[in-house]
Amino acid sequence: MLRILLHGASGRMGNTVAELVRREDDMEIVAGVDRYAPTHDMGFEVFDALDKCAVEADVMIDFSQPGALSGVLEYCMKRNLPLVLCTTGFGERDIKHIEQASTRIPVFRSANMSLGINLIARLAGEAAAFFGDSADIEIVETHHRGKADAPSGTAVLLADEINAQLNGAKEYVYGRHGAQARRKPSELGIHAVRGGSVVGDHEVMFLGDEERVTISHSAQSRTVFAYGAIEAARYLNGKPPRLYDMHDLLVEKSTVTNVYVERDVAVLTLRGVDAAGGGAAEFFGRMAALNYNLDMISQAAPVAGKVDVSVSLGEADAYRALNALNHEDHDWNLEICDRQVKVTVEGLGMQRQSGVAARIFALLAQKGVTVTLVTTSETKVSLLVPAADERKAALALREAFELN
Repeated sequence: MLRILLHGASGRMGNTVAELVRREDDMEIVAGVDRYAPTHDMGFEVFDALDKCAVEADVMIDFSQPGALSGVLEYCMKRNLPLVLCTTGFGERDIKHIEQASTRIPVFRSANMSLGINLIARLAGEAAAFFGDSADIEIVETHHRGKADAPSGTAVLLADEINAQLNGAKEYVYGRHGAQARRKPSELGIHAVRGGSVVGDHEVMFLGDEERVTISHSAQSRTVFAYGAIEAARYLNGKPPRLYDMHDLLVEKSTVTNVYVERDVAVLTLRGVDAAGGGAAEFFGRMAALNYNLDMISQAAPVAGKVDVSVSLGEADAYRALNALNHEDHDWNLEICDRQVKVTVEGLGMQRQSGVAARIFALLAQKGVTVTLVTTSETKVSLLVPAADERKAALALREAFELN
């Protein structure tokens, strides 16, 4: 059970987080901190200052004010407590303090905890790279009348994502007024609107001479931010000290997107062929001439000038190939391993996430599954395992990567 300390518990976001956590089976809020007393029983004790809270926790979620940052960082570093920073409006000095703290504890910080807005940021960056200098870029954000900071941290997040794709060429202009407000090509306009009870709207416009492309996001309730904070707390648990953001979380969530199985596979292995003698090339040439479609190909490093070469193909084809090659005038040592299934684990996020292979092999070892052959690419790990282990291997992998 993940134990959460909620800082800013009495505020609107604190109440929303508390409500969502009550619905989760793997976490609980063990205490809250807020200088204002809650207006109702929140189901956990709420302290009016951090130094009065000695409750053991696994992670802190902070939805408070920028002025509380110093105390929050000091508290978490003293207790080696991972921190999810959901507060916005930090200055450059604050950012430096956050970065320093992240060398001692894991810190998750995002200008916007919505998964959707972070997807929008990625799309805006791609659009900026596509249009380049051919379009003017303007960002308009709208929030409720009570929001203190302007522009929003999310608007700056979007601008930074865009500017990163343009090698930092854009100069941020916050609103325009006066008689000399003509737009310059180097500008990226950021505009803030305040009024009503708007949770948060963000619009990125790419304005060309002949067309306009708009990318927008509208938060319908604060639940999206609370949900993102909960996901961040779950993600941060057990992580080493570093500064994390929503991009890291999204990469991990999309690391593995599919696990699938191919049956009736066999492995044909050519043992002890000369590493530099062309034997492997001749073997592959004969397989091509016999019109067999090879799938996985694996070769270990040479030992005493010899290598083993293994290939996978359909079981029926493997036996036909073995029979044909054994009747030819070759001094080849061929072996077959039948009754195999190919289990493939794939996902675009694998190319940016370390440790995926370690998780796969540790899990299969735990389940007692023997790996016969393995090949990899940037986005895929393919393994041959005995057909008898198909169900437990595939089921365990799908459960581990939450694909069920």
